Amino acid sequence: HDPYAYLNDVLERIPTQRASMINELLPHNWKFAGKV
Repeated sequence: HDPYAYLNDVLERIPTQRASMINELLPHNWKFAGKV
């Protein structure tokens, strides 16, 4: 995995991520949702 892509994606998603779903943003659960 690319640490920069992970951090960039997570920082963009945090404001809209539901608190109950925040565990999806942890490194071992993260799935890139952006453009490839």
